[in-house]
Amino acid sequence: MDTWLAALRPVGKLIIQTVNAEAFGWGRIRYGDFTHENAFTPGSMSQVLLTCGFASPASLPSRPCGNGFRALLRRLMWRVIEQGARIYLHAATGSGLIHSSHILTDNFITCAQRPLSPR
Repeated sequence: MDTWLAALRPVGKLIIQTVNAEAFGWGRIRYGDFTHENAFTPGSMSQVLLTCGFASPASLPSRPCGNGFRALLRRLMWRVIEQGARIYLHAATGSGLIHSSHILTDNFITCAQRPLSPR
C-alpha cells in the first residue's frame, strides 16, 4: 500500500477489486485461487486504506455485467438473490432493507485517493 500511495500523484486515485468476505460464497472465491492471501470486507478495506494514508475510500458492489440475453438474465437473477439476501440480513440483524450498506457480491471495488498533503 505504501508503494501504491507513493506512486500516485496528489489526488490520484487507487481502484482495487477484491474478494468480499461479507459475501455468502466468499470462501469459494477466497480459497479457489491460491494467490488470494487475504479477504476483506468493505469496512476492513476502508480501515486499511485510511491507516496507510489514503483518503475518502468508498466501496461499490461488483455486480454481474455484460451484453446479451444471458448477461441480462444473470443481472435479473442477481437482483432477486440480492433482495432475498437483504431480507435474510434484516431478519438476522435488523439492518435496513432499502438503504442497507451491505455489499453482497462475491467481489467489491474500492476507490480511494491520495490526499493533497503527505501523511
